[in-house]
Amino acid sequence: MIPKIIHQIYWDFSGNNSPIPNEWKKFSKTLRNSHKNWKYKLWDYKSCLNLIKTYYPWFLETFNEYKYPIQKVDAIRPFILYHEGGLYLDMDFTCIKNIDKFFKKQGVYLLESAHFGITNAFMASSKNHPFWKIVMEEQIKNKEKKFYQTHHFYIMQSTGPSLITNCIKKYKNNDIHILSKNLFNPCNVCGDCKLNNNLYCYTLHSKSWSKLDSQIINHIYCNYKKIALYILIIIIISKLIGLF
Repeated sequence: MIPKIIHQIYWDFSGNNSPIPNEWKKFSKTLRNSHKNWKYKLWDYKSCLNLIKTYYPWFLETFNEYKYPIQKVDAIRPFILYHEGGLYLDMDFTCIKNIDKFFKKQGVYLLESAHFGITNAFMASSKNHPFWKIVMEEQIKNKEKKFYQTHHFYIMQSTGPSLITNCIKKYKNNDIHILSKNLFNPCNVCGDCKLNNNLYCYTLHSKSWSKLDSQIINHIYCNYKKIALYILIIIIISKLIGLF
């Protein structure tokens, strides 16, 4: 019930027209080899912009005003899936087994994040599904950076996974299907990646858009137990010193 079209997006954020990294080419080839019965479509900046200009001109101003390229890459995904349907995957995703059997129903298929909520790195949909209209509207509402948002949280909440996760709460129908991270996304930013024979896909988290705040957030996330222990030790020592 999901159109058999695989969508991926690539353009060089630096503006130097650098080719797709070899590692990503390898991942994409593995994906296509395991899904030879699917059409494959690689989108670049020009084709993404043309989609908006031609069919969704009311979003063009928002699209052009995004400060960071990753926002444009994030923002175009709902339009691609609404317009054509199919499966979207990030370039650092690889699928080692065919996943046809998971898409037997109409609707939207979203993937559990290996961290919190939902990831937007892997999404599938029927054509013209109304869920994406909610996402489009929320992208317009959240395009301006709030004073309290760091770069990381601005991306996540304006066009990224946090926005998708929040939109699920606003959608009232029951045709959103959540896929298990244990089958499709067991790898996290900490380098923990439990590959096994039951696995269909995985991503290595290239972090192509990360800045210092993302690195700090990821470090805290990956080392929170050690950090909590250090804080506890400092508190205990401080209290012991205070006894004398």
